[in-house]
Amino acid sequence: MNNLLAPLFQFYESSNHIDTIDCAFHYGSSLNSKNYNDIDIFIISKQCTHGYLNYKIGSYDIVVVSEKEFAKLIHLFDPGVMEPTLTGRIIKGNSACAELQLYLSNTLIMNALAATHYAREFIKYYNAGNSMLIKVDRGNLLTLNEVLKSYSWANTYISLLQYYYATEYPHIISYSDLIDSKYCCSCALVEVRANAKKGNHIYVEDMFAVKAELDGCFTKEIIVGTLTK
Repeated sequence: MNNLLAPLFQFYESSNHIDTIDCAFHYGSSLNSKNYNDIDIFIISKQCTHGYLNYKIGSYDIVVVSEKEFAKLIHLFDPGVMEPTLTGRIIKGNSACAELQLYLSNTLIMNALAATHYAREFIKYYNAGNSMLIKVDRGNLLTLNEVLKSYSWANTYISLLQYYYATEYPHIISYSDLIDSKYCCSCALVEVRANAKKGNHIYVEDMFAVKAELDGCFTKEIIVGTLTK
């Protein structure tokens, strides 16, 4: 058995539950480099009932999505699912996983419907982050983490929307490529997120700086134009 499956057995309560995993992919920097912070594993599972879950087990960063959530995110060309399934190595699954990779590699052109979804998803997560930020205490680190998570999703979707609108022949872009690109909406958020991953404290002032940048994105004509299509 591939030793990368060990954390999967830790994640599920018993070895019997491993059969509920439809596909598991190893992806990210640890796939082809000796210099990495963690080992990224992406799982599509029938057992997942919460849509999208993220777990840290030792050096493993495990994302688990339900079949329904996976179908939705693929429709959005979301880098969180496109990157692992396109660039990852299959560590558990069958021929359907390989067929999925082939299908996605041939689906590289953005469509108007997906762009509309990007705009709506941006607004949803942006508003959620704003609501939580209004209620946050200076000592409530848990809530600040939730604000960061919502703003990160918002930043991803608006940045993707700008990238696909501005690029004549777009390709599937990874999250790391996206935040390094000129289309990234909130540079302040990228910095806060990087510090949070290192275990550094998140400050309310930093989140308000992120909000200010996202406010600017919210008013951009590109969102209005997308939503009126």
